[in-house]
Amino acid sequence: MRREHDKVPRPPIVLAGTTLVVVRSASLLLAQLASEAGPAGAQLVMSLLYYVGEAMVLTGGALLIWKAWPASRVAISLFVCLGFPLLIFVGLIDVFLFAITGDHLTPSVLRQFAGLRLFTSTNFTEPVRAHAIPISFALTVVFGSFAAFMGLFWKRGRRPQQSRLTWSDVLRWNGVGAAALAVPLLLGVYGELDRPVEVLYVEDLLGADGVRLARSEREAIAGLREFIGLPPGRRWLDERYPLVHGPDPAAPAPEAVNDPPDVVVILIESLRGQCLDFIVPGEQARCTTPHLSSLARRGVVFPNYISNGFPSGPGFIALSCSTWPHHRKRIVPDFKHIAFDSLALRLASVGYHTIGVDGDANFDMQSYWHHKFFQTEVDLRAMGLFSSEKVLFEKARERIEAHDGDSRGPLYLQIKTTNPHLPYETPDDGVNESHWGDSLEENYASSMAYVDKQIGGFLDFLASRDRALNTVVVVTGDHANYLDQKKTTALPLNETVWTGAVLHGPERLVGPARRELETASHIDVEPTILALVGDRRPSGAIGRNLLGAPRVRPPSSVAIRPGGIRLDRAGYSLMVDRKQPSAATVSEAFPGSASAGAAPAEIFEDGQVGRLLEYALTFSYLIEHDRIWHPRFLDDGHP
Repeated sequence: MRREHDKVPRPPIVLAGTTLVVVRSASLLLAQLASEAGPAGAQLVMSLLYYVGEAMVLTGGALLIWKAWPASRVAISLFVCLGFPLLIFVGLIDVFLFAITGDHLTPSVLRQFAGLRLFTSTNFTEPVRAHAIPISFALTVVFGSFAAFMGLFWKRGRRPQQSRLTWSDVLRWNGVGAAALAVPLLLGVYGELDRPVEVLYVEDLLGADGVRLARSEREAIAGLREFIGLPPGRRWLDERYPLVHGPDPAAPAPEAVNDPPDVVVILIESLRGQCLDFIVPGEQARCTTPHLSSLARRGVVFPNYISNGFPSGPGFIALSCSTWPHHRKRIVPDFKHIAFDSLALRLASVGYHTIGVDGDANFDMQSYWHHKFFQTEVDLRAMGLFSSEKVLFEKARERIEAHDGDSRGPLYLQIKTTNPHLPYETPDDGVNESHWGDSLEENYASSMAYVDKQIGGFLDFLASRDRALNTVVVVTGDHANYLDQKKTTALPLNETVWTGAVLHGPERLVGPARRELETASHIDVEPTILALVGDRRPSGAIGRNLLGAPRVRPPSSVAIRPGGIRLDRAGYSLMVDRKQPSAATVSEAFPGSASAGAAPAEIFEDGQVGRLLEYALTFSYLIEHDRIWHPRFLDDGHP
């Protein structure tokens, strides 16, 4: 028969803690079951242990205070009944954010989008609309928990003498929680586990969120060097900056470039390569882009071209500096103090006038880098102007005309369009009417046609300049994006990174019109342009010259997102899911764009496949320690 005092209820902290453990475990399991790779075995078990252990230790700590300090019992009960629903709320937001955008609710992501702007961005709101039912259920859980906890506090928390708690209860919560936490920590897998949001913030605050290398630094760097290879005729220059390379004195010197070309790079927002007829066969293409298609017929087309990251920030940095994204953080807000080998800065150092044009550079905090990279900036939103491609290209034309009038030497211009951006509405710019269709697919086609029309007019302007026969134009996207928002994922699939690219210029510089089927990516733009303008100085670029010999054979491209890492090679994609790093999957990279070559077993080496995640971590480690680049390399070849 139970003793009478055993019937005395436990403090409300116990129910709140139990609910936190159950909801977090369930959300982690459901998120994993819904992922591309399915259940993750040992990795999932380790993550569950960590989530359960952390929630139990939080609860155990609150119970310890409640037991040891009677005067605090009302206050600590209220704190838990208010705070634990908040933890449940942000935990569920984190799960959904990761599922629909591929990012956790980290301090880095919030910094890039200026906090709450993340949740007003259509990159977030459109997928939320597509997943309205599960999100509504999650919100019901959150508000239901809050109501239940506050009701419990009102009933028991205000009268702690009506609750009973033994020291064995306190020890049980803390002991089991500590044991659960100890398993992943002792096994050394902590760094690759998903962690609750509050842990991510504590790590960020303490500076404890850096990369920990699995091997010695020397071994890790040697492996990364072997993976990316050396450009032909170059050598590694400095162990302090291990990826910087310069001319090899023993290699024959290339011919000098006497009249460097003007260079124009057009980055189209959310450019979907699989929707363009000059990238995929006509019947598969969903967009009408006569001006881009005409440029492609007269230039070099790279159908198997990807962005190295997603969304705009990682794409912008990868193209501008020939660098991979950080494996978890955003370079744009978090690494402003780090030196990168900027294409615009080094072109300015050899006499180029550099101009950056953007519709809204501050949307995801790129304005700092625009100000740092470009001598002349155009930001429509900062200027109080309506952000449409009509206005964007008009302002670009004005800056070019001013440059031509001043005769300031060669020109480097980088333009980033605003559209097509979710939900792919066509802007009303006074000439073209706004368009809103019945589906995102229809909206995208309309918006893309509008952008193509504005690019066509701008290309006509470039063709009318005196320097037209000495101008190189690169057109690609900052990234791709989904049309079906119900199929979002955290992995770098074609839907988010396949953009395609076109390089157009005089035949004496780029060769005849053709299609290059070898894989390529944003990091290859800087080395290609440096070769075209004759800049042979030391470089921190990790990409390859698309018009020259590759660094490794077969050429490779890498895309990095928090959910996983993708390696493209010889017509195939190898995908490593962060939740299952030991279980890589291989598939044809670009269906309908190019036929695959050799069998996958002949393309992906077992050793490199197993260490693909390590290469990304090692590169992130070099970023964190400011060992990517030093500007003094351009002065005398030494930092």
